[in-house]
Amino acid sequence: SSGVTALKGGQIDLTSTAPFAYIPILEQDKTLKVLKQPGMNCRFISINHRKAPFDDVHFRRAVSMAFDRSAMVKVVLFGEGVPSHGLIPPSLTYAYETKVRELAKFNATAAKAELAKSKYASYANEIPVLCWGSSWWKRTVEVFALQVNQTLGTKFTVEVNEANTVYARQKSGDFMASVWGWLGPIDPDEYVGEILSTKGWRNFYGYSNAKVDALCEQARAELDLAKRGALYKQAEDIAVDEAAFFPAFCSNIHNLMTTKVSGFTQLPYSNFGDQFASIKLG
Repeated sequence: SSGVTALKGGQIDLTSTAPFAYIPILEQDKTLKVLKQPGMNCRFISINHRKAPFDDVHFRRAVSMAFDRSAMVKVVLFGEGVPSHGLIPPSLTYAYETKVRELAKFNATAAKAELAKSKYASYANEIPVLCWGSSWWKRTVEVFALQVNQTLGTKFTVEVNEANTVYARQKSGDFMASVWGWLGPIDPDEYVGEILSTKGWRNFYGYSNAKVDALCEQARAELDLAKRGALYKQAEDIAVDEAAFFPAFCSNIHNLMTTKVSGFTQLPYSNFGDQFASIKLG
């Protein structure tokens, strides 16, 4: 919000972000140019597979189908994003699966049926979901917990902490669930390989599947982009079917500038430092 204030006040000419709620209003301002597109980010609920109730695939599948990603985009992002059904964002076109996966669709009937198969069908303990601050990250958890509890009768709760503390707890395994995300600018392995493979350095969750590991290894050695993308899609299919995580959304990225700025091309990973040579003012 401070960047928007500085832009409208004439102190700066270009900024890389704005609160999601501001975008519809800023787009009506004739003194500004607002660029947006789906980003290279993935936002999801991470879960600790080493702890009950997330050690049970049926419980995980039930939760994954118990909340509406489209509603989350509307309420949390004010429409500035798209629902996710995996980790790879739509901007990474050659590895993005366009068909929405069933386990990432809201389906209350199927969710309840899946819960009935679980050994935790009557799980009555609280399930805290870590988040930080009072921003849209916290709102994501609030919407997630509310919807899942209404659908399944569970007791997901919101646990707010400082961001570095949340990260440290994820790394140490001291959590049950947490809102999380990643912004990888180049390669699908930054999403699938590093988050879902057994030895992935961002796999803090204890998820492990030998087929996913093998597909990631094969993809890393494949130079043909179409073939690489297909391998990562297969790995992602397996992980989503096992509800290894709960995909939420990919948020839009924004660049705001005065009408005096020209020669700027928006990039989906929010970086504009390497474009300064082509930017003109006036």
